[in-house]
Amino acid sequence: MQFHVAGFYLMLQFDGEPVARVLQEAKKYGVTITLDTAWNSKVKNWQELIEPSVFRISAVQEALRA
Repeated sequence: MQFHVAGFYLMLQFDGEPVARVLQEAKKYGVTITLDTAWNSKVKNWQELIEPSVFRISAVQEALRA
């Protein structure tokens, strides 16, 4: 079973700690957790936003810039 978060960096009110809390809950069920980032030129603190989630995910996909 898999739990996937798509559009990270596009959901500014959900990115960061809120996503980390959801992923922590999903991890309790033993599912594979994936996270798909998206380019957002307005996000300057990208490392700070993703850091709380990094150790809860199984795989990260990076969006390609056009």
